[in-house]
Amino acid sequence: LERGNTSLIALVGCAFFLFFRNSENKVVRELSYLALALAAGLKMFPAVLGIILIYDKQYKAAARTIVYGVAAILLPYLLVKLITPETGGLASQIQAGLASGELDPEVYNTDGSVGRLFTNLLKWANKRSYFTFNSTSAANIAYFLGNANVISSESAQTFGIVLFLVTEAIALIAGFFCKKEWQKIFIVCYLMLNVHAVAMFYTLIYVIPAFVAFLCDPSRKNKRSKKALSLDIVYLILFGIQIIPLPYILRPVQNYVDAFIFVNFNVLSPNNL
Repeated sequence: LERGNTSLIALVGCAFFLFFRNSENKVVRELSYLALALAAGLKMFPAVLGIILIYDKQYKAAARTIVYGVAAILLPYLLVKLITPETGGLASQIQAGLASGELDPEVYNTDGSVGRLFTNLLKWANKRSYFTFNSTSAANIAYFLGNANVISSESAQTFGIVLFLVTEAIALIAGFFCKKEWQKIFIVCYLMLNVHAVAMFYTLIYVIPAFVAFLCDPSRKNKRSKKALSLDIVYLILFGIQIIPLPYILRPVQNYVDAFIFVNFNVLSPNNL
């Protein structure tokens, strides 16, 4: 909210897709595919949620969603190229800034090619190959061990990739065996938030649709065993840990708590931990 992050808009598109992809209304169902495509056009990584269509065995819908997603990414790019051509508009302003030395050539570039887009994505992914309290990825465990000098930085890099691939494969396969709607939604969210390059603590907002689906689980309408109810309580607690911010109970010492956490862990809030 503070920075106007477009993840808030993307979340709306993702939630609409997850909740209405199986609607009996064909128009609403198709709009849900478009909603996911637009969310992917904004942040790209929500495209991973489309895997749930594979779990639903909606293969034709998955193919259409891919087409919508490609269009959502490429059409805005083409429009920008038309509006700000190399000979004028934004590109000319960047060129002037580079010529005057006001802009850093390592950061600003008038090359708007698709190739440069993917090159930047790869660079961005590699830059996030380190430990941070801001990550929700399993690979972050490997980078933590490297940061703590338990293993070398080279080993941490390799271990991080292996850990990511193994956990993604396990989750991907587990999705085919999920019987409940909220479990499938949570699995595809995990597949997305396990990517270290995009995994940040604020991206846990994408878990909210899974939490809503969990609360609305229709199986609770039937009589359930104490074991099943106890398990639901465990799930509720685990969801709460992920999406409920820690409140300041002792408001007068907030500044001292923040200072202690920042000095010792280099993070700005206990919620990051």
